[in-house]
Amino acid sequence: MLTPIEQALSHRIRGVRDSRVRVTRSAFFQAVRRNHQRIMLKNYKELKVWQKSYELCLEIYKITAKFPKEERYGLTSQIRRSVVSIPSNIAGGYGRKTTMDYLRMLYISYGSVCELETQI
Repeated sequence: MLTPIEQALSHRIRGVRDSRVRVTRSAFFQAVRRNHQRIMLKNYKELKVWQKSYELCLEIYKITAKFPKEERYGLTSQIRRSVVSIPSNIAGGYGRKTTMDYLRMLYISYGSVCELETQI
């Protein structure tokens, strides 16, 4: 059985209107707040999503170092900027005061993931 958060996210990501998934906006944020309060981490570096995105960032930097020099200010620069913004937005969102701000920053981070995927 999916949690309300997973239901809402899967519904939003797929864009499918399914009558079984009826999660109101307030129910979604209430579930996020409950889970956010339950999981108290010391800092953003303990988030698995931040750790994995940071590892991705290091890998992308190694790979783009091998790109041709004529791409230094084009594709290489764009790929590096988008990959750096992923863990940066996760960390920035974690430091926000409200859950809404945190979620907004996670969506921005997801946008950077899509941007990176397009460039690769």
